[in-house]
Amino acid sequence: MSFTDYTQRVNQHLDEYLSSQSSLTKAMRYSVLSGGKRFRPILTYAVANTFGTDLNLVDSSAC
Repeated sequence: MSFTDYTQRVNQHLDEYLSSQSSLTKAMRYSVLSGGKRFRPILTYAVANTFGTDLNLVDSSAC
């Protein structure tokens, strides 16, 4: 997988986790989805991929 693939996966899962429209969730979305917050999840996916781990198993840890 490429860096772009990892980024898209992170964005998809964050959108699912933060899908509610409550004011708290809106604040959380603003904080989490702003730029520069993707490095740790992408690194988690890259390491899992390196060791042949199914990425579905690390989704909750990564995001």
